[in-house]
Amino acid sequence: MKVAFLFPGQGMEEPRMGIAATASGIGKQLIERAEAAVGTPLRRLLTEGGKAFTQTETLQPLLTAVSLAVAAHLEAAGLRPAFCVGHSLGELAAWSCAGGATPLAAVELAALRGRLMAREAARRPGGMLALVAADEDQIA
Repeated sequence: MKVAFLFPGQGMEEPRMGIAATASGIGKQLIERAEAAVGTPLRRLLTEGGKAFTQTETLQPLLTAVSLAVAAHLEAAGLRPAFCVGHSLGELAAWSCAGGATPLAAVELAALRGRLMAREAARRPGGMLALVAADEDQIA
């Protein structure tokens, strides 16, 4: 049986996600690296949520750290992925899990990505539109 690890993008986060996987070992190191990269106590955000939990510049490195911590936890339990796939931000975690970058480097890259996205969103405010099950008239 082949196993795939699927890594989520921003929008799938929940407070307390992956809390056990980030309590020690590489998971704890990843959270600490993310905290250093953004200058925010992300462990507290992870446990309590709050406004900063929804902000791109803090959430992206946090979600990447948690994703990679959970992957490391699963691998330590003997579950090895044959494939690693990520959606949007999750591509960084998938890339790292597949050996393309160290987990610590992926977290730092996610922090940079989050800062750049937040900066550009402030410069050019906008929104997102999802068209699900819409016909041509509705889309127009």
